[in-house]
Amino acid sequence: MQNKGKQSILEKIKRPVDPKLFIKEIDGLRFLAILTVFMLHLNNYVSRSVGRNFNAGISDFFSWDWFINRFGFGVEIFFAISGFVISLPFLRHYMYHEKKTELKVYYRRRFSRIGWPFLLSCVIFYTLYVVANRLSLAGESPHLFSAVAYVHTLIYGAWAPFNPVTWSLEAEVQFYLIAPFLIGFIFSNHSLMLVKLLGLAAAAIVVRALFLDDIARLHLDRTVFVFLPLFLSGFLLAFIYLRHNDFLLRKSYVWDAVAAAVFFGMLWTTYAPNRTAFTVCCFVFLVAVFKSRLLNRMLTHKAVYVLGGMSYSFYLLHYPMFYLFGKVFGQHLMWSESYVANYFTHALVFFPLTILVASVFYWVVERPCIARKRNVRLRAANGFAGKLNVN
Repeated sequence: MQNKGKQSILEKIKRPVDPKLFIKEIDGLRFLAILTVFMLHLNNYVSRSVGRNFNAGISDFFSWDWFINRFGFGVEIFFAISGFVISLPFLRHYMYHEKKTELKVYYRRRFSRIGWPFLLSCVIFYTLYVVANRLSLAGESPHLFSAVAYVHTLIYGAWAPFNPVTWSLEAEVQFYLIAPFLIGFIFSNHSLMLVKLLGLAAAAIVVRALFLDDIARLHLDRTVFVFLPLFLSGFLLAFIYLRHNDFLLRKSYVWDAVAAAVFFGMLWTTYAPNRTAFTVCCFVFLVAVFKSRLLNRMLTHKAVYVLGGMSYSFYLLHYPMFYLFGKVFGQHLMWSESYVANYFTHALVFFPLTILVASVFYWVVERPCIARKRNVRLRAANGFAGKLNVN
């Protein structure tokens, strides 16, 4: 009975998508990505609360700081996932002559899906930020308006003070704007597809490596242009998923070893000025998620992929929530002389509470936006009939 009740709850909160188009691995990846982001940002909070420099040991391979600070790559996994998800319907058109997605429909879906949860979270946390710091509501309003317009990092060259993690959503929106044109350029001619895709990725990597200081000075260091190779890796995975689905279906324990190796590779190359190695490791890891046995089994567990489907709400709320919970619990969780022990004590308290609060936000705010988007897409989705499915 308990299992049935648990399954019923998971079914009720599961992201409302057409079963024919649902890919467990992608939502499982979202869970892994948000978990690494949680771990990184909790470290930032706990370090600040004890006056510790969380970057102090970032170059020491044997230190906690070397390991935990590299978990920021969870955001970059999200970028690759976006490349995969956004490109799929367009690739179905170019590869299988499915009905072409109209641009106005595409943009409406995208912004109705992410816009309202983002706007509401910004207003809530901006208000709390202003009240907690006794600032002027009107005086700080440019930060709010630029954030909800997805241009805060472009204007200020820094993240929004009331919720720093919104910078990555600005990069996502920039990608949404240009994605249809990139996909059309790359995939309209199949014979040159790989040349165009790899050429664009290489050009973006070279420009970033050569002009990093200039890019930062122009406030472009957190934009889609810097992270373009990761979005493009999602394009390539989508192509493989559609054209070589049988390859992804053939699973092996060897790919678990590959996944472990390239996961470490992502840690090792996270801060490298040249992003070639990191991008390759990220792409291979995405493939390994499909082809592995143990990792695939873990990420396609129902509880994992259901929580992964709520990752947008988790991402929007987690950073400010850590600080709000810190106000409540204060020093009560600092029981040990070991920083790492205190960190995991915070994790045991903060992570479940954040998931609980964010799940309510997801149910009340985000899920209705997804359901509305799904109703618009049902007719188009039925046309593909789920003939390519790795579930």
